[in-house]
Amino acid sequence: MPHSHFQRRLRLFRSYTGCPATIAGRHWSVLDTAQPLIPAASPGLAVLETRLLFACGQLDYRREDESLEEWANRRTCYPPLGIRYLVPEPEELQVSLHPYLVPQFVDQVLPRVEAEGAEVHGIAGLRARVHDRFVLLYRPGRAGRIRVRISRRRWDQAARHALRGVSHGNVPWLTHPDTWHPAETAFHDRYGYLRDCGPNGSAFLSGLLRRCHALNGNDYTQYWHLWGNRRRVELEWRGGVTHQSVLDRLLDPRHGLNAQPDDPTRTCRCDDTTTDTFNECFSIVLRTPGGISLNLRRHRPYEVEDQALASRVG
Repeated sequence: MPHSHFQRRLRLFRSYTGCPATIAGRHWSVLDTAQPLIPAASPGLAVLETRLLFACGQLDYRREDESLEEWANRRTCYPPLGIRYLVPEPEELQVSLHPYLVPQFVDQVLPRVEAEGAEVHGIAGLRARVHDRFVLLYRPGRAGRIRVRISRRRWDQAARHALRGVSHGNVPWLTHPDTWHPAETAFHDRYGYLRDCGPNGSAFLSGLLRRCHALNGNDYTQYWHLWGNRRRVELEWRGGVTHQSVLDRLLDPRHGLNAQPDDPTRTCRCDDTTTDTFNECFSIVLRTPGGISLNLRRHRPYEVEDQALASRVG
């Protein structure tokens, strides 16, 4: 492969994954022109990645007991969905997390059974096999694995944090380390359909996770949140990258997702400073062949809203 072409693919790969050049350069098979730049996950892994995407979408970027104003003024820069970078492969996804968000991540993904036993918080069936320099997340009897690049010490610290105030009898990954807890099985059988997006939907949302740094940019982003169900997913962020930049990356005909704007005539107004709707959430909806709609919602930075509000009051 010509060096210039390799460098171009390397830059594209890093823009989607956030992967450092030293790590990305080792994955020659990913950067080979004969292979997709962002390989699709196997069906079983795509289902697990979809669950992970919803979990990461619930991370809270505020520190403990921190007010909204204190958090907005602190202006700490976090990566999209708490993911510093990832390395996508067909049978495995490697993930590196922002250190501060690791305790929240562990709390969001590892399952625990509520006291009544009727509800499971986290990803039902998920287990963690801890090694010295990484943790392997998987579900016994199900396909797919996610490798989290983290030390044993940091993971154990986060796991202890997640166990605060929780009865160990309600923690399946302690009581049933190699099998599903009966409550997990019952919860999955009863409510699993709410997050069952089907093969096409899981492939789309897995592809979104694998391209999550398409949501990143040079400007400061205050948060990313994601929630939804098997038919409609809401993804919002405040400040930072504009709709048009996100669309240019996600809908790239060669390396992007299989989706189209619901209304192609709807243009991005993220930089419109003339509107008097200072806190309006600008949104663009994408639709996929699998029937899932992705609503991209961008809020203006808090300081812009404050300035607009002050001008209106004045």
